[in-house]
Amino acid sequence: MTFTVEIQNPQDVMESGHVVHILLDEDELEQLIFDLEEIRTKPNKSLVLTSKSWGVGDLDEEPLRNDTVITHLLKFTKVENTK
Repeated sequence: MTFTVEIQNPQDVMESGHVVHILLDEDELEQLIFDLEEIRTKPNKSLVLTSKSWGVGDLDEEPLRNDTVITHLLKFTKVENTK
């Protein structure tokens, strides 16, 4: 299974010049859809995905691209519509 979150141009993060790549295989895509559906239907629920060195190991630690660095934590949180 593959699920990485990779940042391109991490040196530009402070200048808002970075790009985030989320790379996942079919199995992980299905799991993410399931998990996001739970966030949508359950109040005060969030989804936290971590690399093995930072926690459970939901995220892979080896980048798939040569021009990126790995992100070790990805958090999804449902917020109320403010508009």
